[in-house]
Amino acid sequence: MEFWGVRKEGLDRKINYAKATGNFTAGVGKGACIPFGHGGPGEFGQKLLEAGENHKISIYETGVKKEVVYKPHFYRHFDFPIQEPKDLKSLVLPDPKIPPAMRELPRKRLITNSMTWWYSAMSTGFFSGIHYYLYPFERLLESLFLEPDFVHAMLARLGDFNLKAAENLLKCGSI
Repeated sequence: MEFWGVRKEGLDRKINYAKATGNFTAGVGKGACIPFGHGGPGEFGQKLLEAGENHKISIYETGVKKEVVYKPHFYRHFDFPIQEPKDLKSLVLPDPKIPPAMRELPRKRLITNSMTWWYSAMSTGFFSGIHYYLYPFERLLESLFLEPDFVHAMLARLGDFNLKAAENLLKCGSI
């Protein structure tokens, strides 16, 4: 299985969506057709583990899994890599300078160089990235009050990843 990337058809669809809605940017990354949201090339990549008629389960680079159920629609994250503060020390994050989704950027740049369009790219949120990819949300809220130093340490770790990923995105030029 491969980690996701944007294909030319996906960019064309995003540009058409942006034109129809009067927007001046098209998001580069899986899913996002608007200049905010999730799925950008600076975020953690995911790969599909299982797909059924009414659900799918993916695993992200951090090890957390996400289940999406279609009818009734809901999703949940589970098997978080951090369960307690000591787990942060052994957490292995991918190299933010070369996340799997970034492998597609040189090709994306070639596809888009001939177009007159603005593109936006997302990165993992500093706070939301914790409860999506590292640590359960309800425990994060509890830890904000009971273990603020631990929460600061997670924010610093994820923040460092985000800054390095953003620097890499900026080096890609006009994408």
